[in-house]
Amino acid sequence: MILKEKKASERVFEYIEKMILQKNWVIGDKIDSEIQLSKNLGVSRISVREAIGSLATLNILERKKGGGTFVKQLTPNDYMDQLMPLLIIGNISYLEVMETRLALDVEAVSLFVEKATNKEVEGLDDIFKCMKENEGIPEEFYKKDVEFHQYIAMFCQNKILNKITNMLFKITTNYAREQYHSLTYKERIEEHNLIINAIKEKDLELSRLYTKRHVERTIRDLKKKMSEK
Repeated sequence: MILKEKKASERVFEYIEKMILQKNWVIGDKIDSEIQLSKNLGVSRISVREAIGSLATLNILERKKGGGTFVKQLTPNDYMDQLMPLLIIGNISYLEVMETRLALDVEAVSLFVEKATNKEVEGLDDIFKCMKENEGIPEEFYKKDVEFHQYIAMFCQNKILNKITNMLFKITTNYAREQYHSLTYKERIEEHNLIINAIKEKDLELSRLYTKRHVERTIRDLKKKMSEK
């Protein structure tokens, strides 16, 4: 297999990224000038400019007029916000979302059981009660289902996990609602009931198990629906 040679701009991009990751350049540092990078890496200034432009678009670098290019302060949210458009363009399906949630939801509920206050658990229970009350109203039921899982992610006290979970639900809301509504609601209510009861009992293993089973059952139903088409 013949590997495609990287473009010069890609090599510059990776070099700058590596320098930042290895903390050779830290937040607020001015990176090497276009001329220096061009000379050190043996590429044209156009390639350097293209790479810096890409990193600036990703909010990793900041150009200051007449003052050079600097490393920006980034949070996990900044990285995730840049990933969102790529996920949307990729036409992510509901099945792919659920396969990803299989790992994330289990970890989120574990952290929630460990860290959530009694008041936060009561808040989750209130959402579940509203979910049951709206069983015959598809859109309202959907909103409460989403809110149930987003609430767990919000109070699991892990910013990255919370951000990714919200991204996945944003994809579902905008691009996979039809697939969601093709599944029955009865199992959803029963499964959420098992999850909330396990959380109330602070039973970590059962909370993980019921969450895992809930997502796995949804995946099975989705695959069955897809095979029937």
